[in-house]
Parts: sequence; C-alpha cells; structure tokens
Amino acid sequence: MKTKQEFVITKKGVLTKYNGPGGDVVIPEGVKAIGERAFYGCKSLKSVIIPEGVTEIGNFAFRSCENLQKVVAPESVRTIGRYAFADCGRLKNLTIPGRVKEIGKSAFSCCPDLTMPNFPISKLEKWDKEKAFHGFVKAYLENMEMDEEMKAENLRYIKSQKKRLVSYSTIGDDDTLRFLFETGAVKPADIEWMSQMASVVDRSGEAKEKIMEYKARYLDSGAPVKKAAQTRKTAAPRKKTPINIDPDFDISPKGVLTEYKGPGGDVVIPEGVKEIDNQAFTGCEGLASVTIPESVRKIRFYAFGESSLQSVTIPKSVQSIEESAFCECENLTSVTFQDREDAPGIEHDIFYNSPNITNVAIPRCVARIALALFENTLWLKKLGEFAVVDHFLIKYQGRETNVVIPEGITEIGRGTFRDCANLQSVTIPKSVEEIDKSVFEGSRPAIIAPHIPIDEFAPANKPEACAGFAKACLDGMELDEEIKAEYLEYIKGHKKKLYPDAVRHEELLQLMFAEKMISRKDVDLLLEECDKQKNNAAKAVVLEYAHQFLNAADSGKSYKL
Repeated sequence: MKTKQEFVITKKGVLTKYNGPGGDVVIPEGVKAIGERAFYGCKSLKSVIIPEGVTEIGNFAFRSCENLQKVVAPESVRTIGRYAFADCGRLKNLTIPGRVKEIGKSAFSCCPDLTMPNFPISKLEKWDKEKAFHGFVKAYLENMEMDEEMKAENLRYIKSQKKRLVSYSTIGDDDTLRFLFETGAVKPADIEWMSQMASVVDRSGEAKEKIMEYKARYLDSGAPVKKAAQTRKTAAPRKKTPINIDPDFDISPKGVLTEYKGPGGDVVIPEGVKEIDNQAFTGCEGLASVTIPESVRKIRFYAFGESSLQSVTIPKSVQSIEESAFCECENLTSVTFQDREDAPGIEHDIFYNSPNITNVAIPRCVARIALALFENTLWLKKLGEFAVVDHFLIKYQGRETNVVIPEGITEIGRGTFRDCANLQSVTIPKSVEEIDKSVFEGSRPAIIAPHIPIDEFAPANKPEACAGFAKACLDGMELDEEIKAEYLEYIKGHKKKLYPDAVRHEELLQLMFAEKMISRKDVDLLLEECDKQKNNAAKAVVLEYAHQFLNAADSGKSYKL
C-alpha cells in the first residue's frame, strides 16, 4: 500500500521511505517494520510515535535526524538495527520496550543526552552501554519515573560492571560519583582503581579529592545507601501455558527456566531445560548447590546473582554464560567446569565480586580465561607466585624485578604480567613457543626468549623482545645463528624506533654499540631520548661511546653531560 503524501509502505507492511514535512510524526497502523534509511537525514523531524505491531527498526532508519527529540516505540519491537538512531544529537527521550532481543552496533552513537531508564543496559552493544549508563544515572538522580523491576536490574548490572562503565572522562563527574556511592555500588576495594584512574586524567588532584570526600561521606561514616529493591523476576504473561515439571520451577514451552520458586538447598534443575533465564535464581538466600543438566545450553545475565550458592558444576553442554551470571555470590566456594574443547561463549566476568571461591577445577581452554574469570578470588591468590593450571601460566603474583618462568610451562595467558610497573626482565623457557601481545600489557620488561624468532612476536612486544635478545647476547647465551641474524637485521633496520627502549634497557644500547649500528648523527637523537627519560646513566654511556669510538673531538663538536 502507498500513501503518496508522506509514507511509502510495501504490501508486506515495510515503511521504506518517509516523504512528509517532519514535525511530530505518527506512523500509520498496519506498518510491521521501518525499513533501512526510511527517515535518514530528515532534519525537520521532531518526534515519532511507532505503532503497535512494528517488530523491526532497520539499519540507519533515523540516522542524522538531527532535530529528533522524542521516540516512542511499542512493546512489539524486537530488533533495532545498526546506527538506527546514530547522530540524532538532540534525542533525549527514547522509550524502548524491554523485550527487544537485538540492538545493532552503534544504534545510538552520538546521542549525548539520550536517556533510556526503562531498558536493560545489559542488552546493549558495548559501544552504547556507557552512554546508557550515564543516561540512567541522570534519570535516577532526577527521580524520573522508572519501572521498578527494570530499575533494580540496571542497578545490579551497574554494580557488577562499574569498572567497564566508568570512563576516564567521567571519573571526576559529581553526578557519576554521587550515584555510585549513594547506591552502594562502590566498595572499599574499589577506591584504589578509582583513585588511579582519577590521577591519570586529573593531575591537579581534584578528581581524586572528590572520590575521597564521597568515601568519607558514604563508606567511612557508615551512612545508609539506597539499595535496589530485591524484586524477584516475574515471568511475563505468555500465550502458551508454561511447562511446570516441578512446582519449584517456572519453565517455558521452549525450555527456558524463567524463575526458581523453591526453598533452596541442593537444587537439581530438571532435564529438558535448555536455558537458565536472566535472574532466575537472583537473591535466592537458601540456595546451597545447583546441579545443571546436560540439556542446558545457555546461562543468562545475573542468573544466580546475589544468591547464597556455595558450589556449582557447569556441564560441557553449556556453550554460553552471560556476564555477571554468578556475580555477588559471597558464599560461593567451589566451581567446576566439566571437560570441554573450547569456551568461546563464556563471558570474562561471570564470577565478578564472588571473592571466596577457593576450589576450582577447569580444563585447559577455560584456564586461558581464568585470570578474567577468577581475578581477586582466594583460589587464584593461593596458587602462589606462579599461578599455573595444566602447564598454563595464568598470572604472575610475585614481586621480583627479574623473573624466570619455570621450565615446563607451555603457554602464558593474556594479562599474565599486566601492570607490573617494576618488572625489568622476564626469561621465557623454551617450552613456551608463542607469546600473546597482551601478556605484558602495562609493563615494559625485557623479554628474554631468544629461541622465539623476532617475526613471531606481536608488534607491541618486539621492542622488549629485542632488549631481551640483547641481554641474552651479552650474557653469552647459546643462540641459534639464523634467529640471531634475524634479530640483528631487525634491530638495525628499526634502530631509531628502538631508541626509547635502548635508553630504557642498557643491554640493547650496548648491543647497538657493539654491532656498530650507531653513527655520529644518531648520537644527538639518543641524547635527546636520554634527556626525555631523564636517564643520566644511559646518557653517560652514550657520551663515552661518542668520544671513544666516533672521534667526536676532531669535528670540533663536544658532548656534555
């Protein structure tokens, strides 16, 4: 069907083009989908009411409608496409039903004032979560009307994901800090990372002072905080009658366990359940253990959050575990993952703020993400200086400045040496044949692994690998001649890029001198780098080399310390 004046609508009910004058637009009844770019660039559009029955808002549908301020979407909407509302700079009020299943990448990009208090932040793509968080903060502090169950869900999500949601640009923002402290999202253990983040972005110290003021007001004084209502999830009305295998469980016809109503204890989930829904066991105070059947494929967001769960075994049939699934489980002490080949669908923070986990049994593929899964747990801490599972090094927890990884370790995990600021060198055993680029994130040690060819290192690690190679050479380590030649060729061809590392690691500087890679014109560059790093010891080494081997005096040029 077509209405020539304003809307172009296909026989299948897809609104493909809007040709109207803009202003306050009401989309006609009978439309089932808003097509790709239907309203793209309509600068006169101010508000839109989307009728019940529309299930999809297509890619770029309202992009660059720069004067659009308000959109009301019905409960029927299930999909919002990529960049659907991107670059709608004045959009402030967007009502989106909580039943939306999919939101595309950057759907709300460049909508700085947008608030969506009645939509679950957890369902958004990561590009939009931070924006939704700040919109929720605004709505909360201004006491906007919100659905209480959705409000509680978003508060729990923010509490579990605050490290990801708080950015460098907002760490000193009064509203953000007030919200986090007032709602009890900030714990004493969070003060350290918040202060570190504040120090990076605000050298005046004002942001850090704000954090400490809020700490004194809410944490040190014992002032009461506003907590989210502990509402248990109530299953939405269904057209089909739920399958109740057991009166303790609400299970949908599709095998989704939507809510547990039992007394707790040792719970056995019935066979045939395929999915454990959002918050199905949230706040269950009597829960001791849970047996998950092989039929389960997915465990959703916050499924067991804030419960009294003590132990859980996750069968290999489970292919997806969403973030915060076991968040805030203070009584949880034992976690077992049955043997499996891979773990692509397991989010990294499913046990966030469940610190008392002490017994863990995991296969090799889960060990690869164990640092993210079990960070700050008692189990990880008790593994000692080298936290190793099945020859896999999860994390280095010692304080040495020069570390030698034990023989027999075959793989090093992501972030194993993250933020080890005092680390000077790490010696890698020959049993390790590959190093991920994220292993030394935030650290700059010399990587002594001359058995690994330079081309097999990630670009981010090559400078430190060159420094480690130089140390191995000067220490007289036995080296493969072919690999040695490749290192020397790489260092010679990239020497100027390596000057900062050569000043930082004297062995690399000495190797450059020994191999006669440094000419007269390079000396000034090295001296500038020494001054930049305020490294007088390296500067003295450069000056000595210049005067002894480059015959600097005959050019009439003098170098001064």
